[in-house]
Parts: sequence; structure tokens; C-alpha cells
Amino acid sequence: AIDRNQTYDQTADLIRMAREVGFTEGINVDLIYGLPKQQPETFATNLEKIIELRPDRVAAYSFAYVPWIRGHQKKLDRDELPSPETKLELYLMAMDRFLEAGYEPIGMDHFALPDDELAVAAREGRLHRNFMGYTVMPASDMVAVGISGIGEVQHAFFQNEKKLSRYYQALDEDRLPVQRGYLLDEDDVIRQHVIQEIMCNFRVAKADVSERFGVDFDDYFRDALARLDDVREAGFVVEDDDELRVTDRGRLFVRNVCMAFDRYLVEKERAAAEKEEGTPVFSRTV
Repeated sequence: AIDRNQTYDQTADLIRMAREVGFTEGINVDLIYGLPKQQPETFATNLEKIIELRPDRVAAYSFAYVPWIRGHQKKLDRDELPSPETKLELYLMAMDRFLEAGYEPIGMDHFALPDDELAVAAREGRLHRNFMGYTVMPASDMVAVGISGIGEVQHAFFQNEKKLSRYYQALDEDRLPVQRGYLLDEDDVIRQHVIQEIMCNFRVAKADVSERFGVDFDDYFRDALARLDDVREAGFVVEDDDELRVTDRGRLFVRNVCMAFDRYLVEKERAAAEKEEGTPVFSRTV
């Protein structure tokens, strides 16, 4: 439906060959749910096939239908997309099947076998996350190579040129092919830490944030905590004097919890509301 044809045999052969040449750990399969024409019956079959392959990790990604950002998606028939209810059913089905097969839930939308290093790190509270996903390496720099690549070094993000001609022109002129960058300010760094703690460990210790950054957690995040009233009432988060914690029930909505701490998202949504724009800012969280 989205012109990405990859058969089960191709996938199985690739995983087999990877293991034969020594990739015995960390083999990952990306599973996208919410695709056009995707139905629970066929999705269930795909889940069984993935479980048969026994990859070390599975990342279950929600298909982001954002034609206002990605113009080529305008060719997709919106009526062929699963409804929000069906999309949620697909994810819950995937979660149930992977848990039944012995996988452990890792952060957001990820599953790993118990002996995988991500699962071990999650149990020990050592899980981290960078732009590319979950990792056991804390604060690792990531240098982007290739057109449009996005890198992160210290507290700065940068993106390479998106056009191949400009990318090679920069290299020919002996300069980095960077198109744009962003340097995080102090507030960005604090919020990044809080959001990563929630995404990785489903909890954030207030005292740790206060000691690490020299702020009073409850006072600094007064507005963010107020935005959590709805998810708190729904039982998705619990809060006391020591910590904010996502409940088992709320793990599916952990992105919504993190969004309360994202000042840029709040500012964009507020601006869009003032203009009464009909175009969404971002894709759905589930």
C-alpha cells in the first residue's frame, strides 16, 4: 500500500544470514501498524511470522500519516487507513502476542527478549534514549553521515544538507555539509532529561532533577504538572512528593505524558489554536 515490498522470505533470509556471519545479538525488526488496508486478521498473521523468526528486539511503530509534511502521502487514500479504534486494536494485539511469546516491554513501543542488553538495562534502570532510539550508552554523541542525516553532539543538534548536490559541494569545499543546527539552552537540557527519564524508566525522581539542575521540581514544572490533570485522573500517572510515575495502565500513553513537558509543542498548539488552524501540528501518538 505504501510501495515498500518486502516478503517474509526476504526478511527471514536476511536474519538467517546476519546470524550466520556473527550478528548473534541485537537483531531488530521494525513493525509498522496503522498502514493503509491493514486489517487485524492479516496483522495477526504477520505477528506470528515475526515471532517465528525470534528477533532479539521488535519496535512497533505507529504509521505517521502526515501529508501536510510529507507531500507524497497525499497519494494515499485516507479512507483506506485503519480507524483510530482499529489502530489501537492492532497495537494491543501486538503487545499481547509479544508478551505471550516471552518478550519484555522496553520503553515506548519496543519489546526485547529477556537476555537482550536493552531488556537487562531496562530492568536495572540503565536505559537511555537518543535521536535514533533506545540504547545502553549514556550521553553518547552521534555524528550524522549522508544527506539529511541528523546528529547530536553534546547539547547541540545538526542536520546535513538535504540535496545531494549541496552535500557534495560542501565536501568539495572542505567544509561540513551541515544545513542547520540548534543549540539547547538550559531549559531545553532540563526538559530533555525529564522527558528521557519518563520515556526510558517511566518515572522521574523530583529530588534528582532538583539536585542535578538546581531547581525546585514542583515549582519549575508547575504548568506542566497542571497539564497532566487529565491523565492523572485517568490513572495513567501517579505523583507524590518524591516522584512522578507512569502506571502500567498509562504506558500506552507515555508520549502524552511527555508532551506536557514539551514547551515547544505547547507553544505551537497554542499558536495554532489562536489562529484556528485546521491542520494538525504533529501525528497522533497512537
